[in-house]
Amino acid sequence: ANELIQIGHHLVERMTPLTMQMVKAVAKEILQVEDEIYIQESPGIRVFVPHEVATRHHEELEQWEKQRSRGSLTPHGPHLDSWLHHPMNTINIWTAVGPVKPLNGMTLFPHMFGRRLPEGDNSQVRSDQYYGAGFNLDMKPGDALIFHIDHLHGSELNQTNESRVVVSGRFTPGEPKLFDARWYNYLPSADVPE
Repeated sequence: ANELIQIGHHLVERMTPLTMQMVKAVAKEILQVEDEIYIQESPGIRVFVPHEVATRHHEELEQWEKQRSRGSLTPHGPHLDSWLHHPMNTINIWTAVGPVKPLNGMTLFPHMFGRRLPEGDNSQVRSDQYYGAGFNLDMKPGDALIFHIDHLHGSELNQTNESRVVVSGRFTPGEPKLFDARWYNYLPSADVPE
């Protein structure tokens, strides 16, 4: 577990500036957002080891996550990122660093978009809530999934023998629209280091 946590720290240090630059390029050059954009200063670096490994080291991995964010090293059940206090106008760019397969990826529930679901424990859908079947993606390194934070989504248990690595960078078109107190820092794109 200590080795995995050290890898996590190393990835955060190396990937944070790259992810912020990638988010800026995708928003401005690919999505052609004309408004000023604001980019999350601390993107999510998500490393999911095979489930059997994660189970053996669950306590240590959860301790590391308390310093970073939920879903960094352990699965996060179906949720809306707005429940985690991201601005209401946030767009998520979830990018595969390595292969993402249907048995180690993320499940999306697009038919639930726009529906207000009751929030359960740990910022997840309540256990008695029906939200239907979702779908998973097969992604190659560099592939990205772009979605609004109010799309219901959640981690899939890694049922493969390979670790899955993705980065989750977020931006807002225009100033961040806060639902409540500011929890995350979003920088104007001009302040993102090159």
